[in-house]
Amino acid sequence: MKSKLILLTLISSTLLSNAFAEEEHSHSEREMKQKFRMGELAHKFNQKNTPKLSLLQSEFDVKHYDIAIEVFPSQFQIQGSVGVDFELINSSLSTLTLDLMNNMNVDSVTVSGQSVSNYTHSNNLLDIPIGTNDTTLTVWYSGSPQPVGFAGFDFDTHGPNNMPVITTLSEPFGAKSWWPCKDHPSDKATMNMDITCPDNLYGVTNGLQTGIVDNGDGTKTYSYNHNYLITTYLVSFNVSDYVHFTEYWHYSPTDSLPLEFYVYPEKLNAAIEDFNVTDDMLQEFSNKFGMYPFINELYGMVMFPWGGAMEHQTMTSYGVNLVNGFHTYDYINAHEIAHQWFGDLISPKSWDHIWLNEGFATYLEALWEESQGGQQAYLNKILNEQFNNFYNVTVIADSTDPFDDTQSIYNKGGLVLHMLRGVMGDTAFFAALNDYLNQYAYSVAETQDLVNICSVHHGSSLDWFFQQWIYEYGFFNYQYAWDWDTATQTATIALKTGGTKFYQMPVQFEFSGGGNDTLVTFMNDIGVIGEFQFFTVNLPFTPQSMDIDPNDWIIASKQTTSFPVSIDEHQNPVVENFTLLQNFPNPFNPATTIPFQLNENSKVNLEIFDELGRSVKTLVKQQNLPANFYTFSWDGTDKNGIVVSSGTYFYNLKVGNETQTKRMTFIK
Repeated sequence: MKSKLILLTLISSTLLSNAFAEEEHSHSEREMKQKFRMGELAHKFNQKNTPKLSLLQSEFDVKHYDIAIEVFPSQFQIQGSVGVDFELINSSLSTLTLDLMNNMNVDSVTVSGQSVSNYTHSNNLLDIPIGTNDTTLTVWYSGSPQPVGFAGFDFDTHGPNNMPVITTLSEPFGAKSWWPCKDHPSDKATMNMDITCPDNLYGVTNGLQTGIVDNGDGTKTYSYNHNYLITTYLVSFNVSDYVHFTEYWHYSPTDSLPLEFYVYPEKLNAAIEDFNVTDDMLQEFSNKFGMYPFINELYGMVMFPWGGAMEHQTMTSYGVNLVNGFHTYDYINAHEIAHQWFGDLISPKSWDHIWLNEGFATYLEALWEESQGGQQAYLNKILNEQFNNFYNVTVIADSTDPFDDTQSIYNKGGLVLHMLRGVMGDTAFFAALNDYLNQYAYSVAETQDLVNICSVHHGSSLDWFFQQWIYEYGFFNYQYAWDWDTATQTATIALKTGGTKFYQMPVQFEFSGGGNDTLVTFMNDIGVIGEFQFFTVNLPFTPQSMDIDPNDWIIASKQTTSFPVSIDEHQNPVVENFTLLQNFPNPFNPATTIPFQLNENSKVNLEIFDELGRSVKTLVKQQNLPANFYTFSWDGTDKNGIVVSSGTYFYNLKVGNETQTKRMTFIK
């Protein structure tokens, strides 16, 4: 049961019993895509502002920010101070460089409590001289923050009384538009913030609220403390006539997490309804990826005048038009909660790897649907993420404009994770993601970090998978056919890849007939566009139908075609220059013999795969063998000499560009 505490924290207008009507977008994706396009607009605003660490900035590490800001809504002005605790990586560093837009005024600077005057502020950089033993500095500043791209620091109004609403959205490089900082995703620090504003308004930022002080001069100061490491683009500032209500996520019989919500008065009733799934989402993602990363503080949402949402750490900014009381945009709520793990707990080492934020959050939308509606709901969400130019974009972003192609960062990134799950299997996939989260918790990561961890859990390198799906673009399709040899009880599959490039993938085939069905997996690795690869499998029943990729793990079009060769029941249906025979004994323990006939000198590769298409062991690796009859023994161990689990395995014989595969069963 959810418990709820409504805290009317404002001295303001009477709450409206029904939500004030605001225009809804005609298509639900538009709200999310407004956030997607923010990066493009930011690029147009000033491409030179794309954050790249200077040599000097790479030589110190910020440990803590002490931020105090007073806002003057009617004047569109702020004034404040930022204290910076830092540690020198290079002890000889004599200048500490912070990012701050040129239009903001630097009023004074102190280093270790001593005033300094020989700082410089130009090219959106604030250079401050420091000594070898200095570890703290403070900047006092003021001005009227200018928008960066779509948002930055924004003065707006809302509701029937045009109440002020002052909010920020700093991704990817807008933090320096409103406070001096080291504005790069690779640098994380703890923080606290004091927000001073007119006393009929309410200030909200990241972390736990530690106090509210009435200053007696028509203003109040709201204080917050955030003891988890945070990167600058995730720091937020929000002031309006918010109504505050609290719910609780009871994550154990004895413990709960406060869920703090700050909404416009006219949206209160709708927000109470829409946000009542938040605890369930936190529970679901905690079950899959480990406890909510900021469990010692809170999770919350604060309303702002924008169509999308932004995953500010512990305090998501949520667009006013997303709240209607009908759960229309629950998927966006899930998306932003997912970011608390993928984006906030782990942030990108550079903006080139922003797909590690957005691709994962998009994919977790589908996992939320799966938790609510099962596999079909999951697949419906996945397949709805496809778009016309899916194959014409890479996922690794262009560092000069990291958000330039949002379809690749969000949609394709999420779909690649779906296919990765299919390649790895659920056990290895979720174990790898949990390992990734644990290894890089409260830090930063890049794509290769994920590749390395997934490869370990897969049991072999996945470079081939990420290379073709993340770093390259193109499109492909499958054409397939099958035939049945009654005499040998053997099904033969012919598979051809079309498109602009070849994609190596494990492909599942499901045979059905007479109330029986069998699912087999073969690695499509011939490497040639437009040529058939052949696979064979012995079945204990006569199949009536075959379905390719029945669980939709591969994002590609699939069409049937006619079988490419004429079949004689008494001849091998696949190739003429070699024949792969059934292993013996089968089933077997502890060892079995794999025979094959070469009719001409050939380059041969004989490899064992498990049911997920993962390589277990290579018995013959690209050897040139003369025509002859061969037998090779497999002792049931993998490439590391460890005995494999009981189950079905496949042995694949590749001769030149042609392949045959047969199934065998190992029993302990």
